[in-house]
Amino acid sequence: MRPAIAAAIAGAALCGGCVGYSKSDNTIYFSDAAIPPVGVGGGDAGDAGQTDAGADAGMDAGTDAGCVTLSLSGLGAIDGCLNGQVATASISVTAPNSVTAPGCSTIISMTTGTSPCVGTASGASDSFAGSCAGRPNCTSTSLPGIIYCVTGPGTSCAILICDGGACP
Repeated sequence: MRPAIAAAIAGAALCGGCVGYSKSDNTIYFSDAAIPPVGVGGGDAGDAGQTDAGADAGMDAGTDAGCVTLSLSGLGAIDGCLNGQVATASISVTAPNSVTAPGCSTIISMTTGTSPCVGTASGASDSFAGSCAGRPNCTSTSLPGIIYCVTGPGTSCAILICDGGACP
């Protein structure tokens, strides 16, 4: 009798998967047609029917997160690309024209030889990407702020543009 009970217990243990155990939700379903069919339940939340990156979905994320129009002059600057020369700078960021110029056109003028810096700005802080006096890879997380220009493999220089007069 004991061998029969042992065989029944072993068979039941081996057939644990036969009773509809679902590892994904840790619920045990018995063979009474309670197992939900594939595809029934949660499902995909969808996409809300709209895009998130604005009207043009371009680099500036469209009109909802493009850039902040900016016109500043008389700003203090320290040009680390020219041995730390003290300078005066002006910044102009213009709104995009989706037909002829989809980015936010940016011109930074300084009283040093690194001027001008031209490129595009994006986001609420006017992140800058462009070139400064022949240095083709210059970026900043905000304007005014620090513009980093690549000068060679693994090297760069920095231009500090201060908000409100002379730099500290």
